[in-house]
Amino acid sequence: MSNISEWSTIEVNNTHLDELTLSGEGALYTNKIMCAVKRKFDEVDGKLDKVQGAFVYKGTKATYADLEAVQNPSVGDVYNVTELSGENFAWNGTSWDSQGAQGVVLTRDAGDDGAAFHNCIYRGKNLTNVYTLAQLSTKLTNGDFSDLYIGDYITKSFTYGGTTKNVNFRFAHFNYWKYMGNIDNTNGKKIDGTAGNTYGQTTVNHIALVPDVALFDDKMNDTDTTEGGVRGCALWAKLQSDVYTALNASNCLDGHILSYSDIISTTVDAAATSSAGSGFLGSSNNWAWCDKHIGFMTESMVYGGQIFSSSGRDSGCKKSQLRLFAIDPTWINGRASRSGWWLGAVASASLFAFVGGNGRANCSGASVSLGVRPLILFS
Repeated sequence: MSNISEWSTIEVNNTHLDELTLSGEGALYTNKIMCAVKRKFDEVDGKLDKVQGAFVYKGTKATYADLEAVQNPSVGDVYNVTELSGENFAWNGTSWDSQGAQGVVLTRDAGDDGAAFHNCIYRGKNLTNVYTLAQLSTKLTNGDFSDLYIGDYITKSFTYGGTTKNVNFRFAHFNYWKYMGNIDNTNGKKIDGTAGNTYGQTTVNHIALVPDVALFDDKMNDTDTTEGGVRGCALWAKLQSDVYTALNASNCLDGHILSYSDIISTTVDAAATSSAGSGFLGSSNNWAWCDKHIGFMTESMVYGGQIFSSSGRDSGCKKSQLRLFAIDPTWINGRASRSGWWLGAVASASLFAFVGGNGRANCSGASVSLGVRPLILFS
C-alpha cells in the first residue's frame, strides 16, 4: 500500500476522494482500489472501435537479421526470434515492435478469413457514413473483416407498400452460410418452383444482416393452415418477389443481396404429433433444397434451440444461433420497440412460430398479421 497515495486525485461519480465518508483505514483503501479499477475500465470503455484486428503469428526466424529481411509484412504480423531468447516482434507498419518473451499470441489458422474472430466481439457502431456499400463489398471480397463487428449497422431507405422509412440493418453474423448449400443442383427447387437449383454451395464471404425491427406486418397465409410448410406459405413467396426487389433497390442494399440455396420444409402431416408439445398436432415431414433471395429466421437462429418448431425439418441449415442474439439477446424483440415477428417454423397444422413483442417464444394462427423481419445475406 506504499504507493496508494498516488490515487488521491481519482473521482467516482464526480465525487472527490477527500469528500467521501470513510470509516477506517480499510474502507479508505477499499475505496481507492475501487476508484483505480474504475479508472482502468474507463480507459478501455469506448475504444473498441480502434481495434483493427488480431496479431497473426507467422512463424520463427533464427536471427533478428532474418526478421528484418521479411518482405512486405502486414500490420500485426508476429515472428518469434530464436537468437533473442524467443522474443516476439510485431510489425507496426514501419518497424518491428518487441512484444516481449514468447507467450500466448492470438493467431488464426492458415486460410482463415478472420470472420470467426470478429463474430466474438459486439460493438454496435454506425458504419453508414464510414463505408459505402461498394467498399463493404470489396472488403468482404478481399477477406478483410477489419473494423467490422457484431452489432455494427448501416442505415438505408426501404420503400414497400407505398411506405418509405429508414431501416437499420444490423450485422448479426459473419459468414453464417459459408460452405452450406446444395451441391447437387438437380434435386432442388428454383424460386419459381421449377426443378433444380440456380444457387449451390455458398463460398463467398458475407454478412448476415437483420433489420432492427420488423419491416412491415403481414400474415403467413390467408387462412390458418401450414399446408406446404414454410416453402409453401404465401408470405415466403412475397419475400422472394416484391420484398426482395424493394430491399435490393438502389436506395436500399443496391444489388448486394446474396442469393443462396436452403433446405426448407415443404409438406406437413396434419395428424402427426408436433415437437411443440402436448396437444399440438401437425408436423413438418418433408423438405427440399430451395433457391431463395431472403428468408425467415428459425427458432434455432434466434434462441439457440427449437421451442415451438414441429420437427427438425423446421431448422435444416439454419440450426446455429446468430451471434447478435447470442451476445445481446435484447435485439431478439427489437429492444425498446418490443417488436413481434414471424419465424420460419411450423408449430402445428394451423400455427407458425413467432417472436413475441414481450420477449417470449410463441406461436400463432397463420392468418394473423405479425411483423416481418427477414434474414439478408450481404456480399
